[in-house]
Amino acid sequence: MITLENVIYSYGESSEQIKAVDELSLTIEEGQHVAVIGPNGSGKSTLARLLNALLIPQRGRVLVDGMDTRDKDKWWNIRQKVGMVFQNPDNQIIATSVEEDVAFGPENLGLPPGEIAERVKEALSLVSMEHLKDRAPHNLSGGQKQRVAIAGVIAMRPKYLVMDEPTAMLDPQGRREVLAAVEFLKKKGMGVIFITHFMEEAASADRVLVMHRGRIVLDGEPRWVFEQEDLLREINLDIPPITALANDLRREGVPLPGSLLNVEELVDALWHLLN
Repeated sequence: MITLENVIYSYGESSEQIKAVDELSLTIEEGQHVAVIGPNGSGKSTLARLLNALLIPQRGRVLVDGMDTRDKDKWWNIRQKVGMVFQNPDNQIIATSVEEDVAFGPENLGLPPGEIAERVKEALSLVSMEHLKDRAPHNLSGGQKQRVAIAGVIAMRPKYLVMDEPTAMLDPQGRREVLAAVEFLKKKGMGVIFITHFMEEAASADRVLVMHRGRIVLDGEPRWVFEQEDLLREINLDIPPITALANDLRREGVPLPGSLLNVEELVDALWHLLN
């Protein structure tokens, strides 16, 4: 598991420091799909970078399967266990073909060619990109590029995958492609920490963390979290569009059950009311 114990991380000079993460304690179990949401400046991206030792706590500690990120000798092992995918896929793609790009990480692990080929094939298959293995990455769509970036991390076989707003720069089709890949990885048992500002994306997670001013203000299953509408509105967060629509219908007298999260649930509830 990943454990944070009273972690503090600040930016700026000592006289004007801003705490991006403030006395944060948290445990993420192996295989969980955790969504992290919060307003701009709430500390989400700082949390992401703390999870694989790109940032080191100024106070407190982060443990990855028992390894302390403050221990420089453990950084290599920690970063193999906790893969990172960032917002802009162009910043992570370096090779002239999809296959070469995905192979870059395993090559740097010093693996034999046969194992590298096997990992590349498996990773591309997991994100449904094997048919584009010879394509130049710059000729791909945004969603396809992000899936290549994900495959490059998967090929290193991490135990956890941290994704920092990976769909923020994508069109709706690209977002659907990335979310389908995430859902597939979740079924394969990989732990996914998914930072997003799209509430409907968070609704599909096992667990939602809501951050505000460097702290976690809500932590629970999506259905429960999005029932806390007043608190979410207070910190300038929305609720999933379908949840908002269901709430509006309920206020108009339609006897819908509580906290509907997606189109399928809403359609099913309306169908039962009409039959």
